[in-house]
Amino acid sequence: MVGPLTVQVRSPSARRETWRFFLWCAAVLAACAVAIASRVRASAPGQNSPERLPYQQHFSVLDGAEQRRFLELREGILEIENIRGREGRWPSVEFLRAQALPPVVSGLPDAPPLKWQLREYGDYVNYTAFPESGAGQQWLILFIEPPKGLLKTPHEPPAPLDEEHHTLSDGTALHVTVWRKDASSGEPQVVVPTPAMENFTQLLGR
Repeated sequence: MVGPLTVQVRSPSARRETWRFFLWCAAVLAACAVAIASRVRASAPGQNSPERLPYQQHFSVLDGAEQRRFLELREGILEIENIRGREGRWPSVEFLRAQALPPVVSGLPDAPPLKWQLREYGDYVNYTAFPESGAGQQWLILFIEPPKGLLKTPHEPPAPLDEEHHTLSDGTALHVTVWRKDASSGEPQVVVPTPAMENFTQLLGR
């Protein structure tokens, strides 16, 4: 006679936390790959070198207007992070607009108007900008914030400070990247955790 069958049932919350853990691990591995590529890159910044990952470009390949847009987005990232560190929340698009802050409110002359959206899912935060005309380029700012205490050991030194690794005023470490792709593919309707897999190109300032 066959004995009773024991089945282990995991709660939906446990499965969700495990999935978030694996997503964060994937993000960390991607960040490591980017860091390694940046260290071995030796070519001029305006050129695509063999060491640069296929989905990466230096922002100098853009035309003048889009270079200025990229620099304004980098300025906007600092504004967003200042609010996140001070208030403990990601500022809404409406709040940034009311405060006339970049990147939502652009100071660029004759810049095509963009429709901004904030989307959050777990450790992933997207600020997406889609051209109101439906033509041109869409932009994505991706913040990845690790779960509290995850992948961090006692007395571990703080994360490096560079273009993609920022630390908020409250000590929270972030991975930050800027992405771009043609708007003809349509506006994302959900959080994009891995833009390279959605045909976005990462723009680098270094």
